[in-house]
Parts: sequence; C-alpha cells; structure tokens
Amino acid sequence: MARKLTRRGTVAALLACCVAALLLACCLPAVSSTAPFTATGIHIFDSARFVLADDELPPDPAQFPLGQDVTLPDEWATSRPGTTGVGWYRFELQGPVSRAAQRWAVYLPRVDSNATVFVNGRPLGVLGSSVQAGARNWNRPLYFPLISSELSAPLNTIDIRLETRGSLNAGLDAPLLGPDRELGPVFRARYRRQVTAAQVSTTAGIVMVVLFGVIFLFGVRDRVYGYFALVALAWTSVSLNYHLQFPPLSFWAWKHLIHASLDWFAVFFVFAVSHLVDRSGPRQERALLLFGLAATVAPLLVPRAVFFDVTSAFHAGSLALSAYCLWMVGVSRHRLSTVELVIYAVTGVLLVALVSYDFTVQVGLRPAAGGRVMQFAGALTCVGFAGALLMRFAQTYRLAAAANVELEQQVNDKRAELESNYRRLRVLENERVVGVERERIMREMHDGVGSQLVSALVTLEKEGDALGPVSDGLRWALTDMRLVIDSMDPAVDDIPTLLGTLRGRLEPQLRRQGLRFDWRVGELPGVKRLDAAGFLHVLRICQEAIANVVAHARAGVIRVETGERVGPDGAAGVYVAISDDGVGGASSATGTAGRGLANMHTRAAALGAELTVADAQPGTTVDLWIPRDPAA
Repeated sequence: MARKLTRRGTVAALLACCVAALLLACCLPAVSSTAPFTATGIHIFDSARFVLADDELPPDPAQFPLGQDVTLPDEWATSRPGTTGVGWYRFELQGPVSRAAQRWAVYLPRVDSNATVFVNGRPLGVLGSSVQAGARNWNRPLYFPLISSELSAPLNTIDIRLETRGSLNAGLDAPLLGPDRELGPVFRARYRRQVTAAQVSTTAGIVMVVLFGVIFLFGVRDRVYGYFALVALAWTSVSLNYHLQFPPLSFWAWKHLIHASLDWFAVFFVFAVSHLVDRSGPRQERALLLFGLAATVAPLLVPRAVFFDVTSAFHAGSLALSAYCLWMVGVSRHRLSTVELVIYAVTGVLLVALVSYDFTVQVGLRPAAGGRVMQFAGALTCVGFAGALLMRFAQTYRLAAAANVELEQQVNDKRAELESNYRRLRVLENERVVGVERERIMREMHDGVGSQLVSALVTLEKEGDALGPVSDGLRWALTDMRLVIDSMDPAVDDIPTLLGTLRGRLEPQLRRQGLRFDWRVGELPGVKRLDAAGFLHVLRICQEAIANVVAHARAGVIRVETGERVGPDGAAGVYVAISDDGVGGASSATGTAGRGLANMHTRAAALGAELTVADAQPGTTVDLWIPRDPAA
C-alpha cells in the first residue's frame, strides 16, 4: 500500500511539474529588443507610415496613405492576415542629427523577411534575396552602419522595404537609430543570444551525434545511445533553422524538413527515454513511428495555405510527447540514480517550458517580437541528457574495468600460485638432488677417506703410538673431515648450531691437550643468505682460530662468545669472538705459519663480513662480525 501511495505521489508530482512548465512558459517575459542606454541620441521608431507596393526603390510620399500610420512592432498575421508581398515602412527624422561626422547605425531587432534599408533614398544594405521567396533573417537582428553626416537634411527619411512571401510571422519590430557606441553592444548581445547560441547548439548537436553514434556502433550496444544519437541528429537539423541564412533547399522544402525534424526529435526522445527506464513496448513504438510518419507526410498533402496550421497541430502532439517523457522518468525513478533523476527532471521541465513558449509564438498566442528560445531548449536537453548518459556510460565502463581488474587479479593469483607451486617443486627437487649427492659424498668420504684414516689410526695405536704426533694428526684430519660432513647437514641452519657441532667434535681432543672451552654462545637472529657454503666459511674461520690457539698460544682456556652488534656503518649484525688466555702474538704467528690468516680474511670477505685479529693481553682475540642483511 505504501508503495502504491508513493507511485501515485510520483505521478501527481510529475503532473505538477508539467503544469508548472506550462505556467512557466506562459509567464516568461518576451525577450526585449532594446536595452537601457547610457547616453542620449537614440531614436526608437515606434510608428511608421506603411504602404504595400511591389517597388524596388522607395515610393513617392503620395503613395503612403495619410493618417494610417502603423504601430510597431507590426505583426502581419494580426494587422493584415493572409497578406504577402512587399511592404514599405517610412520613418521621418528632423535633422541634422549631428554636426560632426560620427559612426551611427540603424538597428533592426527583428525582421521576418528580406529587408532593404534606405536613408534619404540611398540604400544602406540588403539582407536576404529578392529571388528567394521568404527570408532567413527571422531569428537574427540586423545592423546597418552609416555616418551621421548622411542625416544632415532638414527632414531625413528612413525607408525599410520588406519582402515577405510565405512567412508565418512576418513583421517588423521598432527600428533604432543612434550612435554605434550605444547600439553596437545591444546588437551584439542580441546576436549572441539568438544566433551565436544557435550555432553553438548546432555544434553541440553534431558532437553528440558523433559521440553517441560511435559509442553505440563500436562500444556499448545499448539502444539508448543509438536513439540519443538520432535525437541529437534531429535537433541539429532544427537548430540550423535558427542561424542558417542560405539553406541548400527551396523555401517550402526547407520548411518541411525543419518542421518534420522537430516532430522526429520528440519521437526519438520518447524512444530514448522509454528504453532508458525500460518502459518501451511494441505497440508504443509502432504508435510513435506512425506519428512521425504522419507528421512527415501530412504537410506534403495539404495546401500551402494550411501548411503551418497542420504542422502546428503535430507540434502540439510533440509537446505532449515531451511531457510524456517527463512522466516516464518520474514513475521509473527507482531505475535511476539520484543525480540522473534530478538531471532528467530539471531538463525535462525546462524543455517543456521553453518548447511551450515557442509554440505559443508560432500559433499567435504571443507576439513574435519577443523572440524565440527553443535554441536553448534543444541545447539544454542535449547537454543535460548527454551528461547523464555519459555518467551511465562511465559507470558501466568502471564496472567493466573493475570486473576486468578482478578477473586479471584472479588470473594473476592463479599464475602466482602455479609459479609458487612450481618453485616449491623445483626447490624440493633440488633439495632431493642435493640430498642424494650429499649422502653420496658423505658416504664416500666416510667409507673412503674416513675409513682409511680410522684404519691408519688403529694401526698406530696398536704399535703403541696412540699419543704420538702422527696419530694426533690423523685424529685432527678425521675431525676435520667430520666437520666438513657436519656442515653439509641440512639440520645445521644457524650459527649457534654450527658452533655446537664444532664444540662436540673438538672438545675431546682439546681436553686431551689440556684445553677447555669457556662457552658463551647464545641464541642469535638469523642471517640472510647464509647457506651451506657460508656456514662452511664460518666453520673454517673458527676452526682456524682454534687451531692457532692450540699451535701457538700455550693457553689453557678458549673462550667462544656470540652476540649482536651494530657495524661501523650502522648496519645490524651478529659476531663470533674466539679468544684465549695464552701468551699473545697469535696474529704474527699465524702470519708466519702460512696462508691461514689470509684465508680467514678471504672467507670473511666472501661472507660480506669483517674480521679482526688483535692481541688481548692476555692472549689473542679473533672477532668475526657478519651483517644480518648482506645487501646493507
């Protein structure tokens, strides 16, 4: 029930909008043909002597009837219905108007015919062609410059020749005569409002035809965009009538094209809106097509005397179709966004109001002197609806782009997942291959070199040389081999574990030689990129440092210490320090003992680490600092 009330309220609101549009059209003031002036010297001729005479030059004064002056603006449809031909307006002005030669002008706000202006019998200019029936100046103000010295006679006459054949609203507004500095801005303002605005409207229509035609043909295959391209095309044809002076067709062919385009504008507009709000149907579409065809064919079949009456009747139907579009927008508001609804409603109300205004002028309910405003109505409709449709197109494009991005993201995720699985399989395969090779090497070393070392050591011990230098060397060689094998163990994945393995292998032998460990090894954070080769470098450096203590220091304690420390460049790292309580001078001793110290520095450089060997008094300290991130 609430929904039903809301729907009824919407219908009532839209009907109120239509009524408001019609009232607005009735209340719109006529467009003024004059404007306030800042100086004196402007002559506004609101009455003239008039005669119908098919002459090329101004008639003799005797031809103008006395006491029958016409009041301007003069609408022929009212003052002389059905009259066509040539009419002469004569205006008289006492002179001279100015002692100094100045730029002056005759300004005609509206002339719905071909016009020729004469000043004291001299023609100032001809607007329109005497050969072509009817004129194309109905929506443009006319401006005829002159020099004020041309009005130096005691009595100056200004004659305006109007040739009107077939024009529905033939007539003349009150001409103005005065200085160019006063009349020029008034003329240019009216010209921009009537002619330039129509030219801009035509340009906008052409842009809309191309834009929405391309979108429909090569982009979104939505009929709304195709129908709106036809709306813009029909309006472009109509708008040409507001500024084109020399159309490529004859007078009646041009009139028929313009009036038919106006009705098709309404038909295509209903098509576009009905598809926009999803209220189209076969019966409605057939009825619209029949209306458009009737509006096109009927004026061709009637006498020219009633041509404008027939076209006006169809234009009334087109006005009703415009109001129907506004109604469809209201009852289908749930299909539109708030912004779209506001744009369509405001644009629709203004369209109905402006079209109604021009319709009242066409049927004679309002004087033609007020000018036309429909050039604004079509442009406003095209721009408003085009903006809303472009918003819809942009939203559709964003949704499609978002869907494409989501789909692409899903594809990338699947690709990344496959690549990750492949990398894991490759790592596992590499680890399997490396493990098999490690097992083979370890087995060969154990069964080959290890077995030979053990056999030699057993033989020496049987010969009573268990504590001799040869057997001791064999034990160190066997220990070294076992340490190399241990460094290859995948379980050795951090420095404390590596040092623990080293202690387990060396401590029994060191104890036999009277040495013991002072073990200060704790948990350390991981070091990036420290692989099996890196662990072997660390092991060899520590092993070399301990071997130097055994060989040269005559020490009793070997201290092994680990921890974290910031390097000289501020980078975080870990350190391993090996020191003893011996006699010192270990650095020089190792330097003379061979390549031991140089090899230690080479291995430290391979790790990106820093190695320092210094006398500690007592003993010697070997300090290995390794950055946690080698890239730092």
